[in-house]
Amino acid sequence: MILQLLFLLVIFLCDNNLIAEKIPPFYTPAGYRLLSEKQKEKLREKAEEKLVLKKGRHLFLNNNHLTTLFELVYEINKLYPPTEYTLYALGQSPAYLLEACNILNNAGESSANRYKIAFSSSWYTFSYVRYQYNEDPARLPSEAQLNSYIDYLSKLSLDPKNILKRTQKGEKIVFVENCRTGKGLFAFITILQRQRDQLSTAEQKQFDESIEFLVILNPDPFYPSNESIETINHLLRQMVKPFKCHIMLIPIGTKQHYVMAGLGVDSDKDRLVLSFPPKKWGIEDPTTFNLAEEAQLALFTLNDYWQSKKYGSKRQAP
Repeated sequence: MILQLLFLLVIFLCDNNLIAEKIPPFYTPAGYRLLSEKQKEKLREKAEEKLVLKKGRHLFLNNNHLTTLFELVYEINKLYPPTEYTLYALGQSPAYLLEACNILNNAGESSANRYKIAFSSSWYTFSYVRYQYNEDPARLPSEAQLNSYIDYLSKLSLDPKNILKRTQKGEKIVFVENCRTGKGLFAFITILQRQRDQLSTAEQKQFDESIEFLVILNPDPFYPSNESIETINHLLRQMVKPFKCHIMLIPIGTKQHYVMAGLGVDSDKDRLVLSFPPKKWGIEDPTTFNLAEEAQLALFTLNDYWQSKKYGSKRQAP
């Protein structure tokens, strides 16, 4: 009899989401909606206390910056509707942008096909004098490191064979990068090209048409000339070939430029993905990365801005 009662109690707890493992984290759209107002207030206070990075208060503690961020999210959703496209952020700098996409889409009960890939550093330098990329032999990954990173992409079903299978089923895959010159993007593309070379000619053509890149070009304010920006724009398009590419130019001096530059600040406290330069390939596993408290609070702040009635006037579509 006692065992039967315990069994019924477990079923009741499961059905009512009262077992901890079944309750979504507070920093996700679903978890946020389960919070009481008292819990939200405590988390807001904690965010004010904890979200202080090396360069001052976190961007997300300013509602004007959050408004700007979600305006960019709307632009991305127009280009790549969440019901049609699967997006992958390349590293930390575009990661929060895609998390904001997920928050917006989930708040609207839409599907959320926005994910993150751990990728850091580059073995290329960029010269503003000659406007060219140069390979740095001292930073080149070893053969073993490259193979380890390719294994990581395979775990995410982002190796060429899996990408072809996914796109044949109708999935559309887009890689998203936030950059000034594209050094990191160039390194990532060389890895894709390395795998592409192992495909047959017919498969290569299919692979070229299977993926697209959204490059958010956030120019360096120290090189503001139109000629400089147009040259980098051209170089990026050439770099991404034979893959499709859409470049979203963020003009220098705008609110969007300030916010996107802020998202690119490298801080260990609020990272959404593991810092993953080649020296860590094959040693650390990005799929086991745990969010620090600051990252959880930053995500909570995004949810709070978008979902809370407190900011109702700023939740309207721009």
